[in-house]
Amino acid sequence: MHSFVKVNFVQRIEYETSINVLFGLVNAVVMASDAAGNVRAARSSAFGYYVFDNVEAGRTYMFSVTSKRYEFATQVINVADSINGLDFTALS
Repeated sequence: MHSFVKVNFVQRIEYETSINVLFGLVNAVVMASDAAGNVRAARSSAFGYYVFDNVEAGRTYMFSVTSKRYEFATQVINVADSINGLDFTALS
């Protein structure tokens, strides 16, 4: 029997302006892939928020962001019973 946990990421995908202000990034695609090669995607909202539901607990996932304008570091997360604040801030 598989254990599933609802994962809501409350932080957003952000980019910094030349005057050090952070803005949410719209229409970025967040990919979550597991060791078995399963891939899921979520698109960020107008304010940069995104959600993955029913992610299986006890697995490790690689999260990456694709954007036309910005680059982001990939993050590897082991999902326990919840995840809050998986932040992505643009590198460039």
